[in-house]
This record gives sequence, C-alpha cells and structure tokens, in this order.
Amino acid sequence: MFYTNFNHSLCEIIFMRLRTIMSLAICTFGIAAGAYCAGSCNQADQQIFGHNARFNETWRTCGENASGHASATVHCIRESYPNLSLECGNCFGSFTSCAAHHCWSQCMVDSASVECKQCGLSNCGPGWEQCSGSHVGLISG
Repeated sequence: MFYTNFNHSLCEIIFMRLRTIMSLAICTFGIAAGAYCAGSCNQADQQIFGHNARFNETWRTCGENASGHASATVHCIRESYPNLSLECGNCFGSFTSCAAHHCWSQCMVDSASVECKQCGLSNCGPGWEQCSGSHVGLISG
C-alpha cells in the first residue's frame, strides 16, 4: 500500500540525521578527507555566527531542547537562521553532540557556565574548527 499522507517535517529530520551521521563518519574516519568537513562554513555563514551573542544563545537553547542530538540542534538553529548553510549547521550539531557526550557533568546544571563552555571548547573545539574551517574564537565569545 502506498502511503500518501506523511509528515514532511519528519522526513526532513530523518534525512538530516542520516546526513549528520554520514558527515561525522566522513570527518571522523577520513573517508573523504576534507571533502565535507574542512571548511564547511563559508563567509556568509561566518557573518551569521561570528561573535554573535544572539546566535550563541539560540545555539545553546536549541542544543538543550534537543538533548544534545546533533540533527535536532541543526534543525532548530536553522529555523531561527535559515540562511545558515546546512553544511555549516552540521558543524554546530556535531559540536553539540560532542559536548553532550564529553561535558555532561559540567553542563547539566547550567550550559552557559564557564565550566561548561571551557569543557566544550577544549573537547569539541578542535573538531568544530576542522569541520567549519573557522577559528573557535568566533564562537567562544
């Protein structure tokens, strides 16, 4: 039976999750070194997130609401910043997932705390820099 009444948003979320998983595998295992991960954020993306406290707050809130899940974080961020490229957004989703894994105890009570930010930057900043092609200083403000 052909199912014609499906939820497009659900399909988009599933597609984004698959794409995020594949991009993480590519970056992590070097399947296509640099093809997707290095420099995924272009100048237009950098103007959206660079030294932007409002963007950082949206990212933090989205990450919390998504419980650290990369694809849901990306989807949420791009609802507020639709001009942020999906490729660049995936770098923020990957950072969020990394921080949820490595910094749970530092971020559980207050994801805006100095301890949480330091843990995220030290554990996940290098991966974000590789993915985005940008310096972590753009997001640490």
